[in-house]
Amino acid sequence: MKPAKPRRRFTETEDAQLEKLRVAGLSLAQIANQMGRARSSIQMRLVTLARYDDDDDERFPI
Repeated sequence: MKPAKPRRRFTETEDAQLEKLRVAGLSLAQIANQMGRARSSIQMRLVTLARYDDDDDERFPI
């Protein structure tokens, strides 16, 4: 059994890149590939960011 990879936290720079790519219309799989992350990690980060979006303006559509 392989040891689990250590979890990497998202940086502010990665959050900004994630927002830009999502607004540009890329799929979760495309974003994950471009950012070197798992699709599930991208999806969960978008959910987390949407939860803390003060404007509630669908800035991070999933």
